[in-house]
Amino acid sequence: VHICRGCGLWHEGKKPPACTSCGRMDFDDFMSKTEATWWVQLLRRQERGFIDQLEKQVRIPLLTVHHGTGKPVEWAVFVADFRWREAGERIVAEVKPSTGMSYDAELKIRCCEAMGIPVKLLT
Repeated sequence: VHICRGCGLWHEGKKPPACTSCGRMDFDDFMSKTEATWWVQLLRRQERGFIDQLEKQVRIPLLTVHHGTGKPVEWAVFVADFRWREAGERIVAEVKPSTGMSYDAELKIRCCEAMGIPVKLLT
């Protein structure tokens, strides 16, 4: 799903060269309608002042400790769908697909939580 940043029109399928309504060429891109719907809902909550610092596709490095040096080493990156601040607390969220998550996604979420970063699952 591609949402025009100008008029908000949703374009499904292949990304168009320009919005069919207003002609703008910049879009917010999402993997699913559910993810796009959550983005719109979160934007509205931010506009109303309930949340702030809304971000999408946030990269969170996953770290482990090197056995020889004892220093942290990045072994993977978890790309969270959204992150925002609500009531002074940082919220990291992932849209859960209706078909279930892959093993890799579950592992990265568990590792993120083991690092002290809880992940909220959105349906």
